[in-house]
Amino acid sequence: WQIPASSIPIASGFVPFSASFKYLGSNIHHSLSDAHDVQQRITSAGAIFGSLKSTLCARHVQLKLKGKIYRTLVVNILLYGCEAWALTGELRSQIVAFHRQCVRRMNRITLKHSEQHRISTASLEKKLGISDI
Repeated sequence: WQIPASSIPIASGFVPFSASFKYLGSNIHHSLSDAHDVQQRITSAGAIFGSLKSTLCARHVQLKLKGKIYRTLVVNILLYGCEAWALTGELRSQIVAFHRQCVRRMNRITLKHSEQHRISTASLEKKLGISDI
């Protein structure tokens, strides 16, 4: 009986090797890099933002209420487990880019519009009553 190359022998059996798995809500990757978990968090937060799009991007919803909903649901999903990340500059940039995109969408402003009129993310965050990520 041959041991598969991707199994780990223990006691009287074998544990199959997995490229990634979820442990206590965080994604552990075989490379031990946090990039996989950060990407999964951005994907999950994006899915929640998308499901709340009718509220978070609506004209009739007050900006402060949008900010509270965003901070409570989307940001908590985005940053869950972040205290254990070894965050690189690139990973931080990905998180900040996602946050800024959400802030612009809630304010109904495009990136092009914010660049043309020099609208800062800080001013948009202030309207929503939230702080920088």
